[in-house]
This record gives sequence, structure tokens and C-alpha cells, in this order.
Amino acid sequence: MYQITIYLKTGLEDDQAGFLHEALAEEAGLLSLSLFKKDGQEQMILLFEDPLPFEELKELLATQITGFGDLYLSHEAEEFSQDQDWLEMCYRQNPPFQAGGFWVYGSHVKASLPDDHLIPLCIDAVQAFGSGSHGTTKGCLELLCELKSRGVHLQKILDV
Repeated sequence: MYQITIYLKTGLEDDQAGFLHEALAEEAGLLSLSLFKKDGQEQMILLFEDPLPFEELKELLATQITGFGDLYLSHEAEEFSQDQDWLEMCYRQNPPFQAGGFWVYGSHVKASLPDDHLIPLCIDAVQAFGSGSHGTTKGCLELLCELKSRGVHLQKILDV
């Protein structure tokens, strides 16, 4: 496995990331794409089955993202063995985050809540489920908070 972390001046929108994931999966064998903001720094983490020269990846990104050269700051590449503990690696890559009035974290996070007014929500990344950082999960949590602020009180919610 081969991971490339790209540091950006500004982040990508979730829909841009979705289109980018589809294009790179088809053209370059991308396995996963995650967007993070850590310590104020926007990051895009790409995981590939096989090594990919960064210049080749940069050209692919430029065809998919208008003005990618203006967004790019730097990158890091890392190769992993098949014996790597993937869940541990996933834990390191999935820090807790705020989504609306929720504080989303994995059980591996031992730090306390940053704000008493946030609702703690533990979502563990496992082999068949992600960390909750995907735009759809985050968007649903933000929508729930928005609906509550408008006085909508939901009795039942279906998560499919």
C-alpha cells in the first residue's frame, strides 16, 4: 500500500472529493481518499495499492481540479507493508472532529470533550465502516442540529 498526503492552501468540497475519488479510482487505482483539517492545515490523504510517482498524480489532479497548482503546498509519501496494522493506521488518520453540535470521535481517543455543549458521538472505524468523517455523515449530523434549532423534533430516524 502506498499513501500520499497532500497539504493544500484551502480544502476541497465534499462533492469535489467524491468526483476526484471516482476518477482516480478508475485512472490510478485509488483505494481511498480522505479530507482532513489538522491544526488549521487542510490535508488530502490518498491510499493506493501500488506506488504512484507524485508528478503523475499531480498531472491527474490538475485534470480533475481546476487550479490545483494554486491549491498545492506540499506532499509526503509513505509505503506500507501488507503486515501493517490497518486499524491502528486508520485510528491515527482519523482525529476527532466537530459536526454541528456533535463531537465525533473513535474509542481510541482518550482526550476529553473540547466543549461541554457538544454531544459526544463515538464512531469506530472498522474494516467495513468508516470514521464518520465522510461528508454524508457529517452533513446529516449538521442537518439534525439545524432542524433542532428550527424547532423540529424528530421521533424516529432511519439510517440506511
